[in-house]
Amino acid sequence: MISFKKIQISVFLILLILAVASSGCIDGMNSSEKESQEPYIITDMYCSQYSENVRCSLTYRIYNNYEIDSENVTFTISGNQIQINLPAVKIEDIEEMNWQYQSTRIELGERSLFNDSEIYFIRLENNMQDVGSFIFEDGELYSSRPVDIDGVKITTEGKKIIAIAQAGTGIDYVYTVDKENSTSSNGFDENNVYVISLPERRLDYHGLIILPRLISTHQFEIANSNELKDGIYHVRINDVEASFVIRSGNVVRIYNTGQVWALRNIN
Repeated sequence: MISFKKIQISVFLILLILAVASSGCIDGMNSSEKESQEPYIITDMYCSQYSENVRCSLTYRIYNNYEIDSENVTFTISGNQIQINLPAVKIEDIEEMNWQYQSTRIELGERSLFNDSEIYFIRLENNMQDVGSFIFEDGELYSSRPVDIDGVKITTEGKKIIAIAQAGTGIDYVYTVDKENSTSSNGFDENNVYVISLPERRLDYHGLIILPRLISTHQFEIANSNELKDGIYHVRINDVEASFVIRSGNVVRIYNTGQVWALRNIN
């Protein structure tokens, strides 16, 4: 027969093992989360020509327990693809992780390296999507990036479902919402999400002072309601999303985003 003392020892050992494993797992998760967190994301990009050189400026958000090692920023140019590596160095003894904005400038090389009327796409290492592009047209340098979206509104015209994006840009001499080069997914994906990418063209303004933002709206026809099954659907334009509900071939509820539009409309 097993003695009570042996049972006590066994229970104590099991509890000790569980406590150590649990402690190690928790610490490991916190450490892993901090290490695996993407230390930066691009929020803005534009390129300029100074003298005979082309440079691109990247503005990004970064955790305050990281900093970019600016002396070791590297890039490669392969055809019209430019890949940039922003090495992030971890800063120790930071108790609380917060976002902060920083920027860096990359000298790409002489103007003669880049062909007229050819689009050069810029990608950040380990980033699945391009962060922007630039092109020389008629002697002028234009940068392209996703336009800032202030809100997305869903509306209907009969059975047509329409998404309206409210975009904010700088003065129209420098900034243009490039709807002609917008792209969209081929219908809704398996999660009922329809994605639209709406770019902005920015002229190399050579230090011109930018005035307050201009607001414009841009309309996209999404689908016909009688072709969609019952359920909730989402339309994402750049990084802003609105939703609607289909029931029996009709839009019965709409969830808009943006300060100028109601957060929720019910038809």
